[in-house]
Amino acid sequence: MKAPFPLLSRGKGAFTRVRRRYGGPVETWRVIATVLLAAAGLPLVLVLMAKARDRTDSSATVAVTGAVAFVALLLLGVVMLTVLPGVLTWCVAGLVVAALGVMMLAS
Repeated sequence: MKAPFPLLSRGKGAFTRVRRRYGGPVETWRVIATVLLAAAGLPLVLVLMAKARDRTDSSATVAVTGAVAFVALLLLGVVMLTVLPGVLTWCVAGLVVAALGVMMLAS
């Protein structure tokens, strides 16, 4: 009897079929760069929200700023984990870290 889901079968080589089909595990350097992005990006979202509050005194603007910045950070993290080339991945992570440093020193 043939298994209804061949990728989930317990037969010999099931995991190698999954690995070949989906490209294998994520490289370690991609995970490290994405963790660095998240560690610098989340405080950056908070700094952006604080700057929006100082400029507008509107809670709606602060919420929209935080939501847009968080979604952009989330999408950038997913792209860094999956398809972005290595040099560009590290440049983006370094740019976010530098932006956080400048904003923290400026405020």
